[in-house]
Amino acid sequence: PYAEDGSWNNMTGERSGVNPLAALNYNKRLFLCNRVQMEGGFTIRPLDGLSIILRDALYTKDDRFDYFRTSECPSGVSEGSISLNSNIHFVSNNLIQYDKSFGKHSFFVMTGVTYENSVSKGVGTGVAEGFMSDILETYNIQAAVSKTGLPTSSFSEWTLFSYLARLNYNYDNRYLFTASYRADGSSRYSPGNKWGYFPSAAFAWKISEEDFMKGAGWLDDLKLRISYGETGSTAINPYATIDQLQTYTAVFDGNTTTCYATHDTYNRTLKWETTAQANAGIDFSAFNNRLNITADYYYKKTTDLLN
Repeated sequence: PYAEDGSWNNMTGERSGVNPLAALNYNKRLFLCNRVQMEGGFTIRPLDGLSIILRDALYTKDDRFDYFRTSECPSGVSEGSISLNSNIHFVSNNLIQYDKSFGKHSFFVMTGVTYENSVSKGVGTGVAEGFMSDILETYNIQAAVSKTGLPTSSFSEWTLFSYLARLNYNYDNRYLFTASYRADGSSRYSPGNKWGYFPSAAFAWKISEEDFMKGAGWLDDLKLRISYGETGSTAINPYATIDQLQTYTAVFDGNTTTCYATHDTYNRTLKWETTAQANAGIDFSAFNNRLNITADYYYKKTTDLLN
């Protein structure tokens, strides 16, 4: 067994101890990664207070991991493997905003749609053993005497599409109100459960700005707050809500045959995990901000918890 790299000991059923010196001298791990990040957009202001904002971003990543162990290791068997991965991530934000003030009233309204898509692909050579020469390392993987396992490949894609809206209202810097709503659609969930809907609202009263508090020169700020909101989570893997098949090998008439069999069976009714939170609080500062107090009470509950 290959004690120098801590691989599995088939004789004892236990993992072999790692020889740090052998791992340092005979194992080579090389990771190379190319990243490209592109972001751009523009803002159009056709009217006073009205803005149309378009922002797009593209992120790409291509990486390669090479592993090679020389024939000078204690086992005398060289081995190597290569894995390649690529990812393309695209994000698009398209918003319309309107910001206007008149008299004691201030409004801010925003609505828009967002789109996010990610595609990942991977390829692995499997472990090749017994190279005639160590000079070329993994750049001549076909020169190995034997290979453990077939090459592997993978593919994964997910998409998130959202509608969103928000309203902020301020009256005389005394009464502050905000409300938002978003509808999120995720490809990670099964048909009928792809969409989640999440509202939120908050109200604040700046008591220190009221006329009856103007005589309190020692008071800098006194504000009461109350809010409620819901957020969603898609913390599951793509395709996690569908039954999946996996390749296996089986023996028929003395021959090894590749076949498909059920791998995992998931709950098709799995839907958006939702966290709701209510909050009430007070902010207090006095004596030129030498004394500051913030107190909050909140209640938080998560339903449809993902497992």
